Amino acid sequence: MRRMITGVLVAGVGLLHLGGCNWQEAKFRETRELAVEHVPRSGLDVQSVNGSISVEDGAAEQVEIDATIRAISQERLDAVQIVASRRDDGTLVLRAVWPEPGRHGSEGVSFVIRMPEVAAVSLTSSNGALKVVRAQGPVRLHTSNGAITVQEVAESAVCETTNGAITVSMAHASVDADTSNGSVEVSLASENPGPVRIDTSNGAVRLTVGEAFSGVLTAGTSNGRIRLEGVPEDSVRELGKRSCTLQFGEGTQKSVIDTSNGSITIVRRGSS
Repeated sequence: MRRMITGVLVAGVGLLHLGGCNWQEAKFRETRELAVEHVPRSGLDVQSVNGSISVEDGAAEQVEIDATIRAISQERLDAVQIVASRRDDGTLVLRAVWPEPGRHGSEGVSFVIRMPEVAAVSLTSSNGALKVVRAQGPVRLHTSNGAITVQEVAESAVCETTNGAITVSMAHASVDADTSNGSVEVSLASENPGPVRIDTSNGAVRLTVGEAFSGVLTAGTSNGRIRLEGVPEDSVRELGKRSCTLQFGEGTQKSVIDTSNGSITIVRRGSS
């Protein structure tokens, strides 16, 4: 079922209550479509539980939101409120407000958000994948269980998940990627000097940098191999089977790659 709601915006920031611990299957589902006036160069803050969040730049002149709600009864489904509000700095805050006594264990909301321009983004979900496409500001993403994908980010990217792969492509500033179980693939834009910090307990790591990448990069794995592709010989300070130290340019900033179980591949793109 789909429901269209236009211009849902309230003053102040809505509160999200996460109570409820009795598990029942959330069989009742509805997608609500919301439209909110866009504020240029404004940020976005979304929190959800048991649901994915996807943010991308849209062609419309307003913010378009699809909220897919899952609840254990029709009554509770109807009572859920999707609340959009703005902070004093213009940041759009998006929350789901559940009826008393709060959200039940299997209930959740997934969001798909399309903005005319995506500035600073903060996304949080306890169970669900996160995705951001073409952000003009910094992004900070956290989920407990789910993959994280970032495509084209102009400023810093901080990505954290406990179970899931992390993929960051066309990053124009620093990247911090941390997962307990999952592979990590980070590709920096050609003009990006770094730094990067990548950490996973179980998973392979692949880092691709351009000619502008600068500083000292140390990488280590407990079980796996180190592979270098396109890295100049004069950049290699130390190279072992499971660790390496590389110096790119004359920079002194430090980048780190660490995995317990998985190979590490470091690729340096040449000039076109």
